[in-house]
Amino acid sequence: MILISRWGMEKSLKMLTACSCFRKMYKHYEGIMESDNPDRSGKHICKAFPNGIPDEIFSGRNDHSVPMPAQESVEVYEHAGNYSEMEMFRPKRGF
Repeated sequence: MILISRWGMEKSLKMLTACSCFRKMYKHYEGIMESDNPDRSGKHICKAFPNGIPDEIFSGRNDHSVPMPAQESVEVYEHAGNYSEMEMFRPKRGF
């Protein structure tokens, strides 16, 4: 999508699909890690997948109720009681 502002400058907007982890209120979902490459969208991350949530979990085809071989920690799907319990909304150290 291209946006042309009232000043005539073009900006490319990228739309990110909502991750099933956010919609299902996955407690360990950490949000989106921005990409260093301006041509690429950010990656959805969590404690189990700090380098990017696999497509099968992202899309909801896998409910992540058991650990996957590629994950970096033991966390699996755990429902947060409300959004403030999700990792992405918790205060981080140093802020």
